[in-house]
Amino acid sequence: MKKHENAPLRYASLSEAHRALGLPAPLHPLISLLRDARPPRPEGGSPQAHVLSFYKVSFWPRQNRTLRYGQGYYDFEAGGLLFAAPGQVLGGAPPEEEEDVCAHVTLLIHPDF
Repeated sequence: MKKHENAPLRYASLSEAHRALGLPAPLHPLISLLRDARPPRPEGGSPQAHVLSFYKVSFWPRQNRTLRYGQGYYDFEAGGLLFAAPGQVLGGAPPEEEEDVCAHVTLLIHPDF
């Protein structure tokens, strides 16, 4: 497998992220509130790691799973908050866990905001 096939997906704007998630355009170009958005994934594939050019704050109520954050996996069984800065690698499911993760709220904030 070639290295670029495993490269994380990159999103430079909130509009680009909305398109990738199959959502309508954001109401504001610098801030967006999403509910139950599914992780980005290539056509017909599993959730894939991604890099955002904006801040991400997610609230996860009880989830019976782990979540990849950077190079490690974290237990979100009791729920929690996830904070990510621009340029951080997020997402991608471990091989044994490829289900969609939803039932959460995410706030995306462009650095210019």
